[in-house]
Amino acid sequence: KFNLRGWEHTGVSAGGKSTILEEEKKVPVLGLIWKPNKDTLSVNWEETSKFNETPITKRKILSAVHRIFDPIGFTCPVTLKPKILLQECWKLGVTWDTELPFSISRKFEKWKEQLKCLNSLEIPRCITKELSPNSELSLHVFCDASKTAYASCVFLRTEIDGTITCQLVQARARVAPIKAITIPRLELLACTIGSRLANTTKSDLGLEDVPICCWSDSVNVLYWIKGKENWGTFVNYRVQEIRRLTNPEDWKHIAGILNPADLPSRGCSAEELTESLWWEGPSWLKKPREEWPLSEACPDFAIINSERKRTVASTINSELKELNYLSEISSYEKIIRVTARIFRFYNNIRKQQNDRDFGDLKQDLTQETDAAERVLKIVQTQSFPIDTNSLISQIQVLGQLRNFSQSQKADVIKKSDIDLIGETNTKGIYWPLAKVMKLIPGRDGRVRVVEVSTGGGSFLRPIQRLYPLEVSGADKAVWQKRNTKTVDDRV
Repeated sequence: KFNLRGWEHTGVSAGGKSTILEEEKKVPVLGLIWKPNKDTLSVNWEETSKFNETPITKRKILSAVHRIFDPIGFTCPVTLKPKILLQECWKLGVTWDTELPFSISRKFEKWKEQLKCLNSLEIPRCITKELSPNSELSLHVFCDASKTAYASCVFLRTEIDGTITCQLVQARARVAPIKAITIPRLELLACTIGSRLANTTKSDLGLEDVPICCWSDSVNVLYWIKGKENWGTFVNYRVQEIRRLTNPEDWKHIAGILNPADLPSRGCSAEELTESLWWEGPSWLKKPREEWPLSEACPDFAIINSERKRTVASTINSELKELNYLSEISSYEKIIRVTARIFRFYNNIRKQQNDRDFGDLKQDLTQETDAAERVLKIVQTQSFPIDTNSLISQIQVLGQLRNFSQSQKADVIKKSDIDLIGETNTKGIYWPLAKVMKLIPGRDGRVRVVEVSTGGGSFLRPIQRLYPLEVSGADKAVWQKRNTKTVDDRV
């Protein structure tokens, strides 16, 4: 048999008597105090002697802030004040155990003196009571920001048979960044944490089908959320998150004086929080929808356009200088090693880190062989730029020979020309020179065979074997005049 000794509840026993004997019994729950007889939650602030010690340091302020544990966030307007003081300490560069300036110490002392008022704050534990099939539920998210902080709070609005109640579900307040940013950007940050709160509240409470309405007093932020323009990095990143977590059409505008998130975004004392009853929601939210305030504020397009994504077009005049390291190194072996390292680095940056090669070049002959071939190609490119460009352009280069067709050769070859006689299995540089002595036409009048004279005698050769030298115009006449005597001497 399991003995339920660790359970507490507000139920009634079978005899009609309350199972909780103590009327003022207090049960600690997640850092809060639950009073079962009232079914309310509150915080328990107990001031210890160390907070009365002097001097006041940054460490003591931080300790005091963390002594108030409030996962719901209904006391976040109060706990925001010391967080702002801590940020002032950071701006002043004060160390943890150094006595704080009088202005900061006085503000902290005043805040601490009013903390005892928190013990009298009580909020209902149950946010929905006596729901019926005709009950209408809706979540309302409010967002606001000031120069020092930004905040968001979620309220659950319940309408049962004409009776409307509103209760705080969760709230968050954060100090603005030390680096100053504009108020519209802080308002956008508030909407970002508001969309996160709305998403977690719906999933944690099982309210996925409950309609949601998000409120902000910044028309500029609402324009960013609903607009389809390309915004800058800061705005675009947060707008995309807001659109992913909420529907842009659910965002509406509310006047700043009617926004309940104004209190947690500015902070207040414990006494002011007790008098505000802000966790019960704004009064207008407890009215029918027809009586809700309407706002027709116009956005400031100067602020909106300042966050548009900028496209920068610039013209750069730069002089590219080729790095010819080959001329700076006199040793061939060193050139090969340097080239091998360059191309190994080039190959490594294109690979995954685990696949990169960091071995010794002396043990890898393949890399040195590849480097030698690359150096040879570099030298050829520098020495023969025209031929290299022709090869790159896929233009065939035949050295100093022209590839003529048979009909072209019949028209080009003339008597007394100096030509090369092509020979099979012999390189072109070893082909003999010959002088055309006689053109022999065929029956159709076309020349297909010629008589040539070389140092070995006179021969008949087909014109397919003759290759005119690649010398044209006046240069050809000069060349032939200079070389005719040489050929005649051979004959």
